Amino acid sequence: MLSEVKALSEVSFLTFSQPKKMKCECCDRSTFIEVKMFVAREGRLVGDLELCSSCAELLQQAVARENVVREWDFSSGGESLG
Repeated sequence: MLSEVKALSEVSFLTFSQPKKMKCECCDRSTFIEVKMFVAREGRLVGDLELCSSCAELLQQAVARENVVREWDFSSGGESLG
């Protein structure tokens, strides 16, 4: 379901001081997890992912883009145009 985006999500990244060996929540590879990504909307945490360095780098580059092409609308189970 498409709907108007009222507030963009805020995304932040935290680097672990000691990487841990487990499955990356983005690519599903068993590797060292180095970064935790937090997603907030209107100041409230709505999700987080534990990422390998490759996925973290790609997601940081995507977040750095100024234009939002599509944003997932969690409440209605679809994506919305940004």
